[in-house]
Amino acid sequence: MILYIIDTQIDLSQYLSAKGIDIIGHEYYRFVTGPFLHFNLIHMLANVAALFWVGYFLEVSLGSVNFVLFGVLSSTIAEIINSFIYRSSQKNIGASVYVFAFLGLIVVTQILKSDFPKFHLRTWYGNWLLFYAIIGNIPVFSFMGDGTLVLHFISFVTGVVIGLCGMYFGIITC
Repeated sequence: MILYIIDTQIDLSQYLSAKGIDIIGHEYYRFVTGPFLHFNLIHMLANVAALFWVGYFLEVSLGSVNFVLFGVLSSTIAEIINSFIYRSSQKNIGASVYVFAFLGLIVVTQILKSDFPKFHLRTWYGNWLLFYAIIGNIPVFSFMGDGTLVLHFISFVTGVVIGLCGMYFGIITC
């Protein structure tokens, strides 16, 4: 919220948004900072609500530190991959890369961890995340255009792969 308020005054995206690999220069920190910015208040509130419900479901089982580390690692890798696909992208912002990576992790836990709490669509978190996943991938409702679907898919797959690796190596024990 603080970054959003500052961004409305001085356009932080010119300094912090993710960019395509051909134009990012040596500012690789942008792969980490881009997801902390948002296009507008609705965009930010939608991502905050989605992260709240993902956190409600996952954070207790993972622990706060693993939850944050998984999110940062997954979203950073997704942003890097996206920057090679959209090599000349001028601006990529928003926390949806976190949300879709966590959704990938949820899928992995549901398939591989019988003792993990079950994800249900008959709950507030399940209903909100399904709504978010659908609406966030319709270009008319998306703030980033048709590349949004690609980035969300990359982020989801990244979450699945890192979740699988984390479970294989015993880092994610849930």
